[in-house]
Amino acid sequence: MLYTNVTRIKDFFILGFPGLLPQYYGPVSALLFVLYLVIAAGNIFILVFVKIEHSLHKPSYLIFCHLALSDLLFGTVTLPKTISKYWFNDSIISFYSCFVQMYFVHFLGAAHSFILMVMALDRFIAICVPLRYTSLFTNITVNVLCGISWLLPMSWMIGVIFDVLRVPFCNSNIIAQCYCDHLSIINLGCENVREVTIVAFSLAMFSLLLPLSFIILSYFVIIVAVLRISSSDSRIRTLSTCSPQLIITCLYFMPRCFVYLANYVGYTFNISVRTVVVMLYSLLPAAVNPLIYCLKTKDIKENLKLKLLQRKKNVVESEVLPQVEEFKYLKANQKPWLTAEVYRLLRARNTTFTAGDQVGLRAARNNLSRGIRKAKKQYSRKIAHRFSDSKDTRSLWRGIQTIMNYKPAPQTCDSTTSTLNELNDFFAWFEACNSTPEQKLSPSPNDKVLTLSTDSVRRSFIKINARKASGPDNIPGRVLKDCAAELAAVFTDIFNISLTLLLLPQ
Repeated sequence: MLYTNVTRIKDFFILGFPGLLPQYYGPVSALLFVLYLVIAAGNIFILVFVKIEHSLHKPSYLIFCHLALSDLLFGTVTLPKTISKYWFNDSIISFYSCFVQMYFVHFLGAAHSFILMVMALDRFIAICVPLRYTSLFTNITVNVLCGISWLLPMSWMIGVIFDVLRVPFCNSNIIAQCYCDHLSIINLGCENVREVTIVAFSLAMFSLLLPLSFIILSYFVIIVAVLRISSSDSRIRTLSTCSPQLIITCLYFMPRCFVYLANYVGYTFNISVRTVVVMLYSLLPAAVNPLIYCLKTKDIKENLKLKLLQRKKNVVESEVLPQVEEFKYLKANQKPWLTAEVYRLLRARNTTFTAGDQVGLRAARNNLSRGIRKAKKQYSRKIAHRFSDSKDTRSLWRGIQTIMNYKPAPQTCDSTTSTLNELNDFFAWFEACNSTPEQKLSPSPNDKVLTLSTDSVRRSFIKINARKASGPDNIPGRVLKDCAAELAAVFTDIFNISLTLLLLPQ
């Protein structure tokens, strides 16, 4: 069948939002411009931040980068022409430019859908097969799967474009949308429209329903696996790792499924509502997704906090430290074996890590390990030297106090003397009533003096309950228990001398 009114269209007219009054062109174009800035800034920030933070070079965050790239490209393809329509009254787009825009619109939409399927696969393996996650889902695996997600729609969309180019177009050249898409263009055709529509619709349903079916199935299995966890805290913590992915997936699929189902049941939107709905579900997720990455993902949020705190610290140091002549850094829980050489090796390790030098980082880590072992050996010899002379009990005890950082609590007494006077009078009464002169009993030569062995003293020290309070000598039980081998010989001599002389140590 021949059409006599078929014309060769050179340009298309972008209708945009039908019924929008001219006095609102300025605010609408400004709003769309702000939306594009938000999309560009947010997604570029995610790409750059994941690139420079080596701790984020993980499969989940690489998938976020692919999604951010897809959102950035989609906003760049669609919004500039819509902004120019309302800002500069430029509603004309050339014939082939419209087809190029249509290609990227549907190619990016299908690629985004398949990348969401890869993201669901990531969560499925991480939760259902956690012990094999690191071996099954590596960075290389993610890049290969995401590469396939880009290449598949890229290839078949070329065929769709050439299929639409064969369709003759009638007199109308008005695109009833803010950008060129397949449905708006094919409605202007005059011949073979049904065949082209069926092919394009089949590919669209394949790129939409296949990932959606896999996502629903994978999250159903994930929920079953989570419900088998006995601890409620563990269940909540496991599900929280899926919350960013679930929100992003729902933002992408739910509006599209709603529109398709509405058309399927016979409910049709007027052209104005349809244009607004399509713009919302196409561009709003691209603006919101970077916020979801930052606020709902633990690693990105923690890295952002560290960056902000480090920046605040640098500002404070640059303003305050130049005014201080001497500044001493106090480190919490500082290990006693740390030396200046170990600190130097730590700084060298951190420098190579920041530079991204893998070979240098491996060598710096080996040097740091050797330096730590050497420092610990030196500190061990220092401790052993303090216990080398068991006869000098005073310096030995002072050495223990220095090593353990033990400071005996000062002995305090009540400021009132009434209790002390009463006790003094009580014991003085016994002294006054005792007429027996004080005398010291000498041991009989035939009596065997009791002696203790070093091993028995050491075993007694080991059995001490370290959680009990210290005795009258204020020596903590932890010191006696942990240093039993070193203190046994010293205390054995003290005990044996005390038993021989029948005197308590003063």
